[in-house]
Amino acid sequence: MPRPLVFGNGSLLVCFDRQHRARDLFWPNVGYPNHLLGHINRVGVWCGGALSWVESDSWQRILGYDGETSSGLSLWRSWDLGLEIEVRENVAADAPAFVRSMLVRDLRGTDRLVKLFFTQNFILGQSDVGNTAFY
Repeated sequence: MPRPLVFGNGSLLVCFDRQHRARDLFWPNVGYPNHLLGHINRVGVWCGGALSWVESDSWQRILGYDGETSSGLSLWRSWDLGLEIEVRENVAADAPAFVRSMLVRDLRGTDRLVKLFFTQNFILGQSDVGNTAFY
C-alpha cells in the first residue's frame, strides 16, 4: 500500500497513511522488521468534554512536506472543535528517533484546554508475543 508521508534515515523508516496514522515502522533495518505491520496508530484530540480522532471525517487533513525538504509539514483542521493543528515531523538524520511537534491554534478566539492522545499498536519484531517497549 502506498504511503503519502514517509520519513527515514537509513535505519529507521516511519510511514503514514492518508488519515495521518502511523502504519509502518521499520528499525533497525529499512524493510524488516516492521514493528507496526500496518496496524493503526491514532491521534485523538480532547477539547470541551469531547474526544475526536483526527482520522474521522470531521477533520480536514492536508498532508505534505516543508518546501523541498524531507521534513513533514501538515495541517489538521476541525471546524466542529474550532481547532487547527500544525504538525511538523521527521526522523533525525543521525539517530533512530522520530520527532514530532504540534502547534494547536484555537479558531474560536477563546482560551480552552486541549489534550492530545496517541495510541500505539506495536508488533515488536513482527511477533504477537511480548510486545513491551519503553520510549
